[in-house]
Amino acid sequence: MTSLRHIRWPVVCLTTLVLIAASPARHALRSAPDPLAPFAFLVGGVWDGRGTWPDGSPLHVELHYSWGATQRLLHFTTHEWSGTRREPLYEGIVFYDPTRSAVFQWNVKTDGSITESRIAHADSSGYAVVSPNTRSTIQRTGPDEMHWILQIPMDSTWHTIMDAPHRRR
Repeated sequence: MTSLRHIRWPVVCLTTLVLIAASPARHALRSAPDPLAPFAFLVGGVWDGRGTWPDGSPLHVELHYSWGATQRLLHFTTHEWSGTRREPLYEGIVFYDPTRSAVFQWNVKTDGSITESRIAHADSSGYAVVSPNTRSTIQRTGPDEMHWILQIPMDSTWHTIMDAPHRRR
């Protein structure tokens, strides 16, 4: 004959698991919006940006975005065309930092220096990146199009150094 004590333990365990799975806190974690969702449109293909630098020289950049293995960060590489040569410009990651409750971008330049910028705004229409030395506004203008404006501080005001449409190919 089976003891009630042996039956109670599995019932208690099963009941506890059901209560944990149905708890509001667990549901809130599952239904919380993904802070990196606004960047998903960037993944796939190569973004081709064309315009002019402030000195009038042609601007031609390529950007490639890909998810990290866990989709908790977005990796990017940027190259600039100089004549017929494709040169690395910088690479980096976009990630959510739960300790600071914000999305950040790290840029790693070819000399190894790293800069951190805070994502000031991100939604389905685009995003804004702000650091003490740069300000970028990326406006999504279509499923395979975006417009990027890059500004730097000069004489106590922000000056545009890049204003270029980008198209995915």
